[in-house]
Amino acid sequence: MIRALIVEDEQYNAQHLIGLLSEIDPTIEIVAIIEGVEDCIERLETDHNIDLIFMDIRLSDGVCFEIFDAIEVDIPIVFTTAYDQYALQVFQVNSIDYLLKPIKKVALEQSIDKYKKLHKLQAFDKSILNNLSEVMLGKKENYRMRFLLSNNDRYKVIQTQDVAYIYTEFRLSKAVMFDKSEHVLPFTMEELETELDPKRFFRASRQYLVSYESIKTIQNNLNSKVSIILNNNVEVDLSRERTRAIKQWLDT
Repeated sequence: MIRALIVEDEQYNAQHLIGLLSEIDPTIEIVAIIEGVEDCIERLETDHNIDLIFMDIRLSDGVCFEIFDAIEVDIPIVFTTAYDQYALQVFQVNSIDYLLKPIKKVALEQSIDKYKKLHKLQAFDKSILNNLSEVMLGKKENYRMRFLLSNNDRYKVIQTQDVAYIYTEFRLSKAVMFDKSEHVLPFTMEELETELDPKRFFRASRQYLVSYESIKTIQNNLNSKVSIILNNNVEVDLSRERTRAIKQWLDT
C-alpha cells in the first residue's frame, strides 16, 4: 500500500487526482490534502510515514520550492503543475516525475509504475548493503568519534562527545557544542544519523539530532506529544511517533 500526500490548493484538481489514483490503484491511501507551503512543512516534520507526494508548484501561500529551503525532504515527489517553466528546478530536488495539468490517466499511471520500480530497487539495494555490512564488519558497531573541519587554510578537530546537538538550517547541518560554539558539518542529517552512535544521539525531528546530555527537560504537550528543552533553552517539538521513540531511547 502506498501512503500518498497531495499538496494542491485547488480542490477540483485535488479531487480529479484522487479519482485517477483510485482507478489506477485502489490500495493507494490519501493521507491528507494540503493547500499551502507552511502546512506542508508542518506535516512533513511530524508525519514520517508518507511514501509518495503529489505536489503542485504554485500553492496558496507561495511556491513549493520554499518547502525544500525550510526542511530536508527525502520522500519521492511527483510534481503536478500547469506551468512548464519549472522542469529544471523540480529535478534538482527529490522528484521522480513532472506532470502537466490537466493530468492524464496514462501519464499518472506511468508515474506510479516508476515509483513502484524505484521503491523495489531501493529495498533490494538496501538489503544487499545490509548483508554485506554484516559479513564484512561482523556486525561490529563503528561510529564517528570526531570531525575534521576545514576553515580557509586551517583545520579544526571537534570531538563528537563535545557536540550537544545538530540542527539543519538553509540545507546546512550545524553542530552546536556544549560551549555554545557552532560549526558547519559537510554532511546531511541522514548521513550524520547513521555515522553517530545511536546510544548517544537521537533524531528528534527532521531538523534536530540531539545528544542525551543536551536534554534539560521533557515537557508534556497535547495529544500525547512532548517537547524537549535543550541546554540553551532551544525547544524541539516531537511528533507522536518520535515521542514514543524518545521515551524508549531514554529508558534503555
